[in-house]
Amino acid sequence: MIMMVFVYGTLADSEIRKSILNRDVPATPTALAGYDGSKTIVIEGESYFAAEKNPESSTKGFVIELTEEEVVKLDAYETDAYKKRKVTLVDGTEALVYLNKNSD
Repeated sequence: MIMMVFVYGTLADSEIRKSILNRDVPATPTALAGYDGSKTIVIEGESYFAAEKNPESSTKGFVIELTEEEVVKLDAYETDAYKKRKVTLVDGTEALVYLNKNSD
């Protein structure tokens, strides 16, 4: 089954995605309204972007198509500092996104 995933922050980088998924993954620019993607969290001393709900913000990123197995690889990469949610992007696409686990 193919799954749509909205990526921002480090996963917006095609080389990082390739290193995790072992293939080039085409990405289409889009945005997620209602979330602030400029927020950060610290994992093992490094800062990473972690979007949080904010009705006055939007986050630019990309939508990518992945297999279920590839989503499992992203789950491992994102760690339990993030939670995965289904959202609707500004273009109407339904996609999964990794958010700050402490966000709504």
